[in-house]
Amino acid sequence: QAEAQPVLRHALAIERRQPVRDHGALAETLDTLSFSYASEAKPRLAEPLAEEALKHARIAWSEQDPRSLRLLNEIGAIKLEARNYVAAEEIFRRLIQLDDQQQPGGIDSIAPQVNLCICLFNEGKLAEMEKAVDRLQSDTHRLVGEHGLPFALSLVARGCLDFARGEYEAAIPLFRQSLGTLTANYPPGQTTVVQSRALLGLCLTRTGHAVEVEPLLRKALADGTKVQPLCFAHTYGNMKPAPVEFTLAQTRTAEAATRLTAWCMDLQVEP
Repeated sequence: QAEAQPVLRHALAIERRQPVRDHGALAETLDTLSFSYASEAKPRLAEPLAEEALKHARIAWSEQDPRSLRLLNEIGAIKLEARNYVAAEEIFRRLIQLDDQQQPGGIDSIAPQVNLCICLFNEGKLAEMEKAVDRLQSDTHRLVGEHGLPFALSLVARGCLDFARGEYEAAIPLFRQSLGTLTANYPPGQTTVVQSRALLGLCLTRTGHAVEVEPLLRKALADGTKVQPLCFAHTYGNMKPAPVEFTLAQTRTAEAATRLTAWCMDLQVEP
């Protein structure tokens, strides 16, 4: 990706100098450069390019053109990664609306629905998240059934909602069921797999089921090293507090202190 960036910037400069602008070509070049930066986890560089690409796309194509929809989705993902949840929420709501105009309840609306749930979770809008999760579960169950990956993601969203409300017993079967499908479809270090294991461990810890917790959390901690910390930050949260809480619950204070210090160092704060 990095090797292509100078070429893309040069092409962009040439396209911008043309007396008659080709808005479609500008949109494509800007989008490709933006995607390159986003792939390197540089949302602050990617975001303005993606927004400019969308402006040109709206001149070149209709808002419902697949190219415009793709750009809008990419901007939402970039804003989500940058933790600009308010702006991302607005984009994903618009995407769902546009997808529904073409095919109500269709498969194209599922990814924006998942991302909307993540935005609402991080904004603390739990009542609105519940409505979003209700629809997500209904649509995914109808489209792919209870063993499909999209339905498993809806269970994770429901589990996170219950967790945020302190309803740990209700969240436990949701995370258990989702992990069966997630682990069959994703590699061990995938963000949602790691987070689901960690959150299941926390739910079990907080409901007195400590015997089951340690292998789950050790697996989550080991696999979590394969995930960029930013990936946790812009989804359902960091999983590293889970082992700290478990070891404290087991009165293993020395181990808990070591884990807490490591976590604080990752966050670049004083323990």
